[in-house]
Amino acid sequence: MRASEKIESDVNFLRLFSPEVLNVLIEQQKEQNLWGNVLFIRSSAGAGKTSLLRIFEPGLLSLVHNHKGNSDYKETHSKLKMLGVIDNKKVLALGILIKCTRNYELLEEIDINPHHKKRLFYALLNSRLILATLKRVTELKNLNFPDDLDQITFDYKDNHNYFKKINLPCTGKDLFNWASNLEVEIYEVLDSFLTVDYDSIEGHDELFSIYSLNPEHIKFNGEQVAEKVIFMIDDAHKLSKNQRKSLFEYITEQRQYCSVWISERLVKIEDFSSFLNRDYNEINLESFWSSNTAKFNKALLQISLGRASYSTEGITSFREYLSDFIETSTYQSKLSTAINKSIAELSKVSSFNSKFSEWVDYLVNEIGEEITPERAYLIRKAILLIHRDENKNQLDFNFSLSKEQLLEGNNELISAGKLFLNRYDKIPYYYGFSNLSKISSNNIEQFLSFASEIFEGILSNSIAGKNPSLTAERQEKIIKKVIAQKWDELDILLPNSLEVKRFINNLGTFLQSKTFSDTASYAPGITGFAIHQKSTLQLIKDEDWEDSEFYDPLREVMKTCLAYNLFEVQNVIQGKKGQQWDVYYLNRWLCVMYNLPLQLGGWNKIKPNELLRWIKK
Repeated sequence: MRASEKIESDVNFLRLFSPEVLNVLIEQQKEQNLWGNVLFIRSSAGAGKTSLLRIFEPGLLSLVHNHKGNSDYKETHSKLKMLGVIDNKKVLALGILIKCTRNYELLEEIDINPHHKKRLFYALLNSRLILATLKRVTELKNLNFPDDLDQITFDYKDNHNYFKKINLPCTGKDLFNWASNLEVEIYEVLDSFLTVDYDSIEGHDELFSIYSLNPEHIKFNGEQVAEKVIFMIDDAHKLSKNQRKSLFEYITEQRQYCSVWISERLVKIEDFSSFLNRDYNEINLESFWSSNTAKFNKALLQISLGRASYSTEGITSFREYLSDFIETSTYQSKLSTAINKSIAELSKVSSFNSKFSEWVDYLVNEIGEEITPERAYLIRKAILLIHRDENKNQLDFNFSLSKEQLLEGNNELISAGKLFLNRYDKIPYYYGFSNLSKISSNNIEQFLSFASEIFEGILSNSIAGKNPSLTAERQEKIIKKVIAQKWDELDILLPNSLEVKRFINNLGTFLQSKTFSDTASYAPGITGFAIHQKSTLQLIKDEDWEDSEFYDPLREVMKTCLAYNLFEVQNVIQGKKGQQWDVYYLNRWLCVMYNLPLQLGGWNKIKPNELLRWIKK
């Protein structure tokens, strides 16, 4: 199992592609926001942005169209047909995908005035969009690139004199030569150690390629090559701050009918306030998956089945080989020890109040022979309820409580009981496909990082002649092994790894202490925090943590955590007059690391100066 973006073969890509992600675009189309508009697609790394864009490239669209009768492609074809990019006769859309590589940002490092930098940036972007368009046209029409470009005509009426050093209309080969020469000129600027005459280089003030390359201007055998063109700019977060701002402002303000999709990594801090209230639509992939759990689970199943189909050991499934229950016989000894220990604790905490005697009798005597996970969870629930009762301040008439009152409701305490048994008695908690989906935190690549190792475990069993299925304990061990690797990799991945890991470790310890309190007040647990805006430090006069220089270290750590998908942000309304809070939840793999629940649990308000201390201590 490997990352989708690294799979070169179109056939393999489609085999591993889940059409469920296309639903996010179908929703935009239903609201008439998809075509002729600017669309931002934002998410953390690995959520599927690039795969979503790549499916619209002509090679993949043609493959789906040509194999529309194949059951493997049927659902993908149906959804692409709904989007109007293919029909039963032909491919209707020309998707142009370019990535924002390091070359663009290098332009910012040249010691020239900002105006020249901007002109070179737009010139490089125009040249690459034109070259990419010509390549995709030949792909769509089964021509050789660039040899057959003389069969393509470009008849844009250049009334604004955008295209210098070339006469229009022209052939695709002429346009290719012009764009290639322009790109080479800019490369020479980047590579030069000598003074350059920038006025001699053809710079551009606009991204005119996105409207000059409309389908009516590009023809093959006298007919336009497609009904619509989609310009897809991937990894826009890799642009410099000035380039990104200029590009976004230009694209959102231009009023030409163009479909421009821009994908980038989402970072909440220093968000997109410069571009608010402009004419564009936004998709957040994690938010989409979060509100469409069934679709996300279906996508993961489709992807895992696609990966399993590569197996030469006859493993054609994935979910079926993941045990989703605790095998009582396997954990008889651990369960017996855990139950005996919990009964001793139950007897102690209930000895001060006779109102719980029926609970104790039921748990110790009536079902005393049962060595099951369910009994262990129920005993822990009783202990937590007794601790909660002890903390009540109101007058208590000490009425005896029935076993029915113990058995009813409070399912969150059963979940808390499972966590307690996992932490203190090593009874597995993090296992099964459902939990694996939760650990993925709505991120496809994160799912694959765990699923690939689990799949190797299934294969190992099969090769050894054993039952391929993995026990709950084996699954949890594999998951925790991958998590340990992920934690170590942060030292290499993060620019400020020492501060970030110190912060997360202090945060995780804090959340753990709240989750495993005697009363489990936040049952099943607490997994997030919101930053209490008002500081108690008088020296900084209650300044907002997002603006004060005092909190620069905190902002940097938060930015890194968001950029590298260590936090998930949810907007929560709580408090007076519908007060809104940005709640930062730990990524689910970090929840496993600190024995926390996998759902978005409770959260605490924490003052920024306390968070700042967590970075430094």
